[in-house]
Amino acid sequence: MKKKISSKSAVKQKVSAGQKVLIAVGLVAGLGAIAAGAGSFDYDRYKARRLYYKQQQAMKTMQKTSQNKASQTVQTAQKKMAYKRVYPGMVVRPQGMSSLYYIGADFKRYQIPNAVTYKSWYPTNSYGNVVTIPKDQMQKIALAGNVRIRPGSRPIKITSNPKVYTISKGGVLHAVASEALMVQAYGPKWALKVADVPDVFFINYSIGAPFTSIDSDYAPKKALQSTPTIDYDLGLK
Repeated sequence: MKKKISSKSAVKQKVSAGQKVLIAVGLVAGLGAIAAGAGSFDYDRYKARRLYYKQQQAMKTMQKTSQNKASQTVQTAQKKMAYKRVYPGMVVRPQGMSSLYYIGADFKRYQIPNAVTYKSWYPTNSYGNVVTIPKDQMQKIALAGNVRIRPGSRPIKITSNPKVYTISKGGVLHAVASEALMVQAYGPKWALKVADVPDVFFINYSIGAPFTSIDSDYAPKKALQSTPTIDYDLGLK
């Protein structure tokens, strides 16, 4: 005997069947939309953009590697800088530093305090004759003192004192007796030639007799002739 289905159950079954139909239709529509979207995706453009990003990344990596190699090369060159032949009369500079030193006839080094001092001995103002040597090689050369401004090259004064001096061999200072003498010795623009010596380097000089005559033994012209090189002023020759 067949079981009768109540009207309420029949409605539920109909609703359930309708829902299933709607879900199926929705799935088909969704799949169609996905398929449509996939069809509109520009795959070639995606590949080109991806390749561009990879190239940019590779370029940055190469640049960084190149910079690191260059830095390592410089550091290696600095560490492995070979000793150089050093002889009297040379002006040397320690690697990586600006300090200049004169190698004396005694094979010791004498610091050149400043540009004014250097240019009094090398009037061409050229630093082309300066030789750079390794720091450890420099440290093995005994430091014996400072180089003074070349005698007769120009008048000097102490930074903290207006008195003007001329210099003779051995760093002896002679106070100038009159402006007329300065004009005779250095010309009418003698004042422009006066060099200020910092107090700290003034101890490298000593005070002698005043400069009273252009014919004196320590007149600028004679002082220049008596000191052709730094060795002569240092008393090494």
